[in-house]
Amino acid sequence: SRFGFDGRTDRLVGELAAVGYRPADVTIVILTHLHADHVGGATRWDTPDHRPGTVVPTFPNARYIAQRIDLAEASFPNERTQATFHSHNWLPLLAREQLQVVDGPQQVANGVRTDIAPGHTAALQMVWVEDGGESLLFLGDACSWASHMDRLAWVPAFDLYPQTSIETKRR
Repeated sequence: SRFGFDGRTDRLVGELAAVGYRPADVTIVILTHLHADHVGGATRWDTPDHRPGTVVPTFPNARYIAQRIDLAEASFPNERTQATFHSHNWLPLLAREQLQVVDGPQQVANGVRTDIAPGHTAALQMVWVEDGGESLLFLGDACSWASHMDRLAWVPAFDLYPQTSIETKRR
């Protein structure tokens, strides 16, 4: 299902295999936030035929990085947010001590860092990748569409903190 849990990670694992990587090769996963459409690939069924079984991390050797504030919101969702957080996407990571819970911006690895862009969630993480004087910024859902950068007041209904989204885009 689109935002539910079907336990399949075939496409993600297949794309990695196409460039020579196995799930066991992945050592860091930055979770921009814990909405189901952004963390759904973090776990999978442990059965080869994708039938319900035990939910396990897709990347068995990875540390998954999430912001403490977002984890708190996901752990205790309100009436509006309860459909967007699916605990089976991150509880197995906690149980296996693979979820690194952090506060604020982080230097994750050489040339990889996060910054906080609140609005869509309380502490959405943007990811900066820097190499050889060039930079790439992955916004996650900090800005869902390019047109929203020119029209700051255009805020998707699924941004939990609309005014904060506007202020984040402004900076």
